[in-house]
Amino acid sequence: MDLATSIIALVLVGICVSPFMIMGLKKVKNKKQQFQNLSRLANENNLTIGQYDVFGNLSIGIDSKNNQLLFFRNDKNHNKIEQCVDISNIKNCSINKTGTKDVIKQIELCLHTIIKNQQEINLLFFDNQTEFQLNGQLQLAEKWKNIIQKQLN
Repeated sequence: MDLATSIIALVLVGICVSPFMIMGLKKVKNKKQQFQNLSRLANENNLTIGQYDVFGNLSIGIDSKNNQLLFFRNDKNHNKIEQCVDISNIKNCSINKTGTKDVIKQIELCLHTIIKNQQEINLLFFDNQTEFQLNGQLQLAEKWKNIIQKQLN
């Protein structure tokens, strides 16, 4: 192989690989930003994040010592949802999927409170109006449902 062929091959490989590298870097930057938003929410409420997950445009974490759940979501329309929930006021939680059997429109983690006149707290994990594809949000909601149920016991 001569030098010119090697250079052309390297340039072509670089052209093919660079979009994947750019997407990977954007994903890492987004994950870091989501965690910073969750950390800021924890600091504002004098909490320490123990267990947490960052998934796409949402981050969720728990301060088990202070019995607090932290939730941050930033959708494609730049609507920000920040919630800090006192788990000691929750009696149970469930997952609400709306839509049809074939098309899921929304997935919410519903926290049912022990306070009689207070509405349940719904944490939006997926909305097909702002996200194109379901990609693990249901599994994440199930995971956090189990974490919260363990905290309640």
